[in-house]
Amino acid sequence: MNLGGVTLEWKDLWFDYLGTQFLYRDALGVDGHTGQLTVVWLKRFGGEVFPLEFSGFVDWAGQEGPLKNNIHTQASFLYDFNRRTQNKVPLKIGVEYKYWNNKYGIQGVVENVPQAKLLWIF
Repeated sequence: MNLGGVTLEWKDLWFDYLGTQFLYRDALGVDGHTGQLTVVWLKRFGGEVFPLEFSGFVDWAGQEGPLKNNIHTQASFLYDFNRRTQNKVPLKIGVEYKYWNNKYGIQGVVENVPQAKLLWIF
């Protein structure tokens, strides 16, 4: 996949990070090209006593040749041991939800998965 475009990062009172990407998308080996819109976010809360974060992304890609338009989102809700221990335990643990409609552009293929998440930062 070849992607190119612009990213806008928003200063927002509600999020620690909020970004929007407007991309030109060209799948290798597929006739044509399309656009993709991506939104990425991170929100930390709970302070030092109970440090939590909510993060994720949403991708929307248009139809390209035989590939159907698709939407892919993945959001995580995590407890941040790293913030709790002043960067001594580089670990986050929690839950994640993934949804992908028309996965890889294939009409009717849907992924809908709640999962546990363990993130070790090294």
